[in-house]
Amino acid sequence: MRILDCFFAPYIESDTNKVLDTDVEDLEQSIEQLFVFALVWSVGCTTDLVGREKFSQKLRGLLSQKVGIPDTGLVYDYKWDLDKKEWIIWTLT
Repeated sequence: MRILDCFFAPYIESDTNKVLDTDVEDLEQSIEQLFVFALVWSVGCTTDLVGREKFSQKLRGLLSQKVGIPDTGLVYDYKWDLDKKEWIIWTLT
């Protein structure tokens, strides 16, 4: 799931990037939501519209209570906002 790599990149320490404990704690609070986002856009994107509707329903049934994906639309409509710590409609960003 290389999609997760995009979210982890700022947390890789280097000479020019120092990662604080608070940064890591902040990431830990969102790790499940980031995993679900990556799951949707790596595995879930391999199907057609009918399959996406089924995938969205199944994923919500399995995980929505745990990760808080909104009930409206499809899971494909949302992205996890690391700053706000909430699911937002990606087309509104």
